[in-house]
Amino acid sequence: MVQEAVEGVPQRGTLLRRAHELLESLGRPTAEDLLIQHLFGASEDTQNVTTGRNAVWTLLLRQVLNSSSLFEQTSEREWSLSSWRSTHMPLENVEFVVLDTETTGLRPGPDRVIEVAGIRLRNGEVIDSFQSLVNPNRRLPPFIVQFTGITQEMVSAAPGAAQVFPDFFNF
Repeated sequence: MVQEAVEGVPQRGTLLRRAHELLESLGRPTAEDLLIQHLFGASEDTQNVTTGRNAVWTLLLRQVLNSSSLFEQTSEREWSLSSWRSTHMPLENVEFVVLDTETTGLRPGPDRVIEVAGIRLRNGEVIDSFQSLVNPNRRLPPFIVQFTGITQEMVSAAPGAAQVFPDFFNF
């Protein structure tokens, strides 16, 4: 059972969840004042009593929301969900990476990657690519050789996963 509050004070996870729920229900960027009211229960009167008190609520809100990649500040006093940025981006500006792998079989435990490849696309154009065979340090099953066209000789001359994957992840 998750404890939602300690001595009546909501914990960070609860605040993030409540902020996410509010933004998702509104479906648009939201003013900090509304988020402060929703998360901390601070009324507008309480917020506006002194500039100092409002600054404290704002600082707390920003600390909470900045601690998660789910939120982003869209203007000086407005927040939105980070996921909205990608849904409002024109498709021609979005980069896609198409990945392909070949393995020694379909079992995640004992089978190994023997080839990894990817292409990066923007606006339908290939802007980068990566391809490498990977030495699995074991014999290839005959079916895999026939199915992929990758031979034992090809992978035996290839670098191992420890060398290939860092370059692939950087791609």
